[in-house]
Amino acid sequence: MVMKCSTPELHPEHQQWHVVILAITVAALCFFWWMLAIRMELDIWNVDDDYATHSLAHAINIEYWVTTGSPRNVEYFQTFHPGVPFQVVSWIAFRAAAFFYPKNSGNLVSYTLRHPELFWLANQISALLLTVFSLIGLWWLSRHLDLGFFVAALMVFFSFPFAWIYGLLILGNESFALPLGVAFF
Repeated sequence: MVMKCSTPELHPEHQQWHVVILAITVAALCFFWWMLAIRMELDIWNVDDDYATHSLAHAINIEYWVTTGSPRNVEYFQTFHPGVPFQVVSWIAFRAAAFFYPKNSGNLVSYTLRHPELFWLANQISALLLTVFSLIGLWWLSRHLDLGFFVAALMVFFSFPFAWIYGLLILGNESFALPLGVAFF
């Protein structure tokens, strides 16, 4: 006996509303991010959270490991810790910020420690992108639901204040709650 796996299709009368609600949600999140991250100019050294400096430390640690080829001093526990994606995305933000450094900036680590603003912006953009792509994934998975359930599925992750902080402003372990929620939805 062969079982077929199929996803129910969206009700035709709700199709445009699902896309409109998703677009409004993403636009609102991007607007809030712009107001909080760009307009308020939240400085990496003044964040009341240790994830900002942890992110920078993880990025520098991985950068050292990648550029020197020396063994990374990591405990066994840290190889399967939930913070591993946080470490990797922090390093990706570090490397993405390096594209915008002046050509004569020299050592990336030294320059980033002296001028962390671009790294911090890349870090905040990473948190926003994780949330936006997760919302699109959640939309894709829940597109067959009735409109009310669809809105509830989109908004349930933002009922907790830390979802706003780590989903929009600060990259941390909690930033991966929505992507994991989508993965196991």
